[in-house]
Amino acid sequence: TGEQVRQELQTHIEAIVQQSEGNPNLLEIASKIKKTTDSYAPGLFHTYDVEELPRTNNERESEHRRIMCQLLKTTGQKGAVRRMIQRSGAWEAIPRPDTLSQTIEGLANVDPEDLCKERKRVRNHRNRFKTHIRSAKQSQKQLNKLKEQWYKLAA
Repeated sequence: TGEQVRQELQTHIEAIVQQSEGNPNLLEIASKIKKTTDSYAPGLFHTYDVEELPRTNNERESEHRRIMCQLLKTTGQKGAVRRMIQRSGAWEAIPRPDTLSQTIEGLANVDPEDLCKERKRVRNHRNRFKTHIRSAKQSQKQLNKLKEQWYKLAA
């Protein structure tokens, strides 16, 4: 059960803390391990109580890592800011065809009207982020552009 696994881990960590009591460096490391484990403990062990639930989310993490790598390869944005990539949408998470012929067949079945609607939706989504700038240089450039527009209105 989850409680049994939690107790076994707690016993193991307490043994590590006791064994490191003579060495201040080891005691500091053991204390950090104990503190971190204690902070994560409330959500760690419930998976043992549900038989069909996986014990870890390693597979999901691997899938996410694979998707991010593929996104970077396909968009050519190897050095792009992750935030900008994430704004592009969730198409990366959709299962994709295995072969080029399957891809072509799938794209051939897309309704042109649906494609136009999706393009418009993505464009509207991206437009929401046009003013989100962190760079001081880019912010100043944007401010100057807004000032210019303001002065034109006053005239």
